[in-house]
Amino acid sequence: MMEDEYVMVNGRKTIPRKMYQLNKIYNGITLNLHYSIGLKQRIQSFIYQEDSLVYLNGHHLVLYDINKKKQQFILRPKDEEDAVVMNHCVNDKMILSVGLGLKNSIKNYATVRIYKTNHKSFTLLHQHLPFGTQVKDVAFLHTAKYTITLCSNINSHDTSYISVFKTNTEQLITYSDVGENYAGLFGTYKDFEQFGTFGPNVLKLWKFNPTEKQLDDVFLDYEGVITHVVQSNKKIFLMNKKGILYFYRKNKIINSANIPADLNEIPTVIAAYSEGVVVGFENKSIIAMYEAHKGIIEYRKQYTLNITNLQKIVYIHVGKDDSYISITAQHKTRQTENEEINCEIYLFNLGFVDFINSAFRDPFEQLFPQGVHKSKILNIESSPSKPIICVLSEERVFKVWEFTYEEGKFKCLYSSTLHEVPQCMALHPMAFQCAIGYREGLKFYFVLHDELKQVYYESLKQCSVVKYTPGGNQLAVGSQNQILIYDPYTYRLLQTISGHMGVIASLEWCDNTLISTCSQGLVMVFNQTRLVDHSFKLHKGFCQTYDTEYDFLVGSYSDNKVRIFNEKGQNLYYEMDIYPSQYVSVQILRFLDMIAFGTNCGKVRLYLWPFTQFKNDQEMFEFQLHQGPITQIRMSSDQQFLITGAEDGSVQICKVKEWYDGKDMTPQEMQKGQRVNSKGLVVSNLYSFSILAFVSKNSIEMKKDLIKELDFRISNQKSDQEDQKQDITQKYQKQEKELEQQYQYQIARYKEELSQIMEAKDTRNKNLDIDLIDLRKKYQVESHQIQEKTEKDLLQLYQKNDEVKQRLQFTNEENLREYEQKKAHLESIRTNIKNDQDTKFNDLFSRFQSSKESFELDEKKYLEVFKETEKEFEQLINEQKEKKLIKLKELLDKSEKIRSSNTKFKKECDRYQLRKQELENMIRETRTQKDLINKEKDNFKLINQEKKNQLKDRERQIFQKEKEIKNYRNKNGHLQNFKNVNSYRLQSLQEQKAPLQEHLQDLDQNVKIMYQELTDEAEAEKNLENLIEDTSNKIKELKNQYLIKRDSLFSKRGEVQEIENNIFKVLADPEITNFKEMLQNVHKQHFINGKINKGRCQ
Repeated sequence: MMEDEYVMVNGRKTIPRKMYQLNKIYNGITLNLHYSIGLKQRIQSFIYQEDSLVYLNGHHLVLYDINKKKQQFILRPKDEEDAVVMNHCVNDKMILSVGLGLKNSIKNYATVRIYKTNHKSFTLLHQHLPFGTQVKDVAFLHTAKYTITLCSNINSHDTSYISVFKTNTEQLITYSDVGENYAGLFGTYKDFEQFGTFGPNVLKLWKFNPTEKQLDDVFLDYEGVITHVVQSNKKIFLMNKKGILYFYRKNKIINSANIPADLNEIPTVIAAYSEGVVVGFENKSIIAMYEAHKGIIEYRKQYTLNITNLQKIVYIHVGKDDSYISITAQHKTRQTENEEINCEIYLFNLGFVDFINSAFRDPFEQLFPQGVHKSKILNIESSPSKPIICVLSEERVFKVWEFTYEEGKFKCLYSSTLHEVPQCMALHPMAFQCAIGYREGLKFYFVLHDELKQVYYESLKQCSVVKYTPGGNQLAVGSQNQILIYDPYTYRLLQTISGHMGVIASLEWCDNTLISTCSQGLVMVFNQTRLVDHSFKLHKGFCQTYDTEYDFLVGSYSDNKVRIFNEKGQNLYYEMDIYPSQYVSVQILRFLDMIAFGTNCGKVRLYLWPFTQFKNDQEMFEFQLHQGPITQIRMSSDQQFLITGAEDGSVQICKVKEWYDGKDMTPQEMQKGQRVNSKGLVVSNLYSFSILAFVSKNSIEMKKDLIKELDFRISNQKSDQEDQKQDITQKYQKQEKELEQQYQYQIARYKEELSQIMEAKDTRNKNLDIDLIDLRKKYQVESHQIQEKTEKDLLQLYQKNDEVKQRLQFTNEENLREYEQKKAHLESIRTNIKNDQDTKFNDLFSRFQSSKESFELDEKKYLEVFKETEKEFEQLINEQKEKKLIKLKELLDKSEKIRSSNTKFKKECDRYQLRKQELENMIRETRTQKDLINKEKDNFKLINQEKKNQLKDRERQIFQKEKEIKNYRNKNGHLQNFKNVNSYRLQSLQEQKAPLQEHLQDLDQNVKIMYQELTDEAEAEKNLENLIEDTSNKIKELKNQYLIKRDSLFSKRGEVQEIENNIFKVLADPEITNFKEMLQNVHKQHFINGKINKGRCQ
């Protein structure tokens, strides 16, 4: 590389890099979500496609395959709000649709997001509802073709809103403002037309008609407090506050059932399955199944769940084929104020429960076998010697996760619950030891393969941070405002470092250099001596770190800015504004030349490090992972995974993809965990001690006992199977003998029956032959008689045919005469009609000719028919004549009616077109007014932002001027002291005193001028605020005007629709003859006596 291509960064040569080129990543890393640990509390999980589960964790949706134990993800946009409600639907093509109701504020519209597994998403914005409405429930109709939402006001829950959207077009179909306080939605047996809503004291069914776009409601008869409502096939079940189940059919209560006395617990939730409902309870680890059969609710069975420390079952969902049940259970906890964040998901294999029990397995399994973290993640540590990750959280839980390269999965080895509330944790690089700090001491543990064993305790106060050196030969411990260095092998104190003013907040080793920060914002760097002593007291620091290579101290502060200091932290080198975000954690990824920041809203931001272009908008890669502030960012030792933890208790593991000059430099996976880089060389996974497993003696003895028990069970099982085989073989042999005897008896009986049937068949055949001979003789005689009759009939028919031909000639002549008369009459009429009706008369004439041709064709048909019978022929001729005459009369009458009605209809159409143009003009005016209002609003926002920036600049100038004033005052004091001490030189200094006094006067004048400028700016700011208030009032008035005009427009549209319907009814009624009078009545009804005339008068 040429010398000119380098850039000097704080005295070091650095290659400048760009992160993006042509909207693609060019240098740096990208993240792909690989594994997600945790779940969104108080949000229901759903089973779809028989063996798959969908649930929320962090910011994204997780699709979990129950059989393969694999996760897939539906990624949500990074700026999307937190979800409060979730529901799902699967269509005929097995495409999953997930609806999320987002958390709303008073200043926004309620929003629902729909995600599908075919990578499509839709946003349903409730602009028809007022600000401050919150989504309470979401449901689907027509297999997610339509989406139904239930909303209510955030402040007052007295009114609810039901809205129906077309999902693919995001279009509102209809909505209803209801006065009752509804709690949720439920489906009915008519999935394509009906759905239901329920509240504490109300139960109602709604019928949605897609063609008419209307909602019709029907109240169901019930009195009492309703807690849950579900639908199973054609049955509706509800549960009240007392725990009584009610069974509905055809909108009436059929039967009810109480919970059995032996359960003796309060039910908390119900869920539907194919034959009835499943009930969950409080303080009891069971689920009970009820079945509705012939109008009676029967208690079917109960299953015991292996859940310890259960408080209540919160949610239950049963798969479509009743094979799996998803159970969300809430556990008892000491944190009574935050009970809602203590839930776990369990899976119950209902389809194979009997088979699994017989095989000595538990059909009840936990989604995460060792549970999830339910509070703030304190520490995440990885080891370069073993593929494990240790995680510590505030609820006193320590978990060890192992990554298997063969399967590409993370597996929790074990979970330990600590006796005290921890504050920090560190893992030894050799992964055999860890240190955990508490408020009253420090404890050392051995990290065994199956448990965490305490080996040493050191009494300390406020042990807030611990950190091992990269080699593991020293341990740094933050105790109050001191840093203690221990030998982790002998547990001996080696050194004490003081200097901090507050509690130690963080520790980081970089080779043999220790970087520490405290709660007072002081950053210190030690390497046998103190290298850096930095303090920034203007703003509070949230996170800081130090780069020893470039001598950069990086920190994020409470004024939403990132600052970089050089010269051992004494000089401000660079400042970057990150408003409105706030960085709460930072980690320099030295191996990848990147720096990672964690935000207070759950995002990870990655920058190229070091910064080579010092501008405010640095290039970055942003990825939303959590819903709360990120507390930990760690890179795995093999640089494959970025691991993050947050205050919501979720841990996200992302696969790292490295890019250099547009090329993918990520090592590729091979068999048995080996990786190959871009040059084809095998890269070690660094885990040289991964085959070692430290296990305690007690656990080994317990495993041996378990092996003995398993061997004993296997032997018993084998003996039982052999006994069963013998019994089964004996049964089968007896059955075979019985079947053989039955078959022999049946064969003999069948042979006798066959012989009897054959004899009967022979006698029957003989009788049939005799009958055939007699029939042939009779047939010959009858055929001869028939021939004679047919000859006579043919002669008669020929005679009649001649007579019919003569009649036909006579009728043709008469028709021709009538035709000439009609033609003459029509020609006389045509001369009297106006020229504009000539075309219509020609049409009638052509129709007459076509009728003549059809008449001639009919005559030919009649000739053929007359050969068969004479009477039918005469009847057909008479009928055809009458029909043709009637047709002629009808055509003439219709022609006259059409002429008169066309003129009237054209006049009415012209009137309606004029009215339609007036309404369209009104719509355009309202739209233009709305656009102008939005533009004015945006302009005022820009002006307001500019004024704020100007005010900030003025404040900075005032701060600088105040510093200058202080300096000048100090100089004035020095001059006065100098005058008093050196009074004997008064005469010589009098000449110098005059210019100094003038200078002071000038300074006073400058101060007065600056003060006047500040007062003027303050007045200008007040005027600007008043102007903003006036504009906001104007905007509100314009919005009210827009709403009034919109309502009037909708009413006028309805009136126009009514007029059109009345006119079409008049035109479609064949019995109405006087169209003019009917249209005048319609005109009087709507334009003279109706709302339109009233609106004009007003």
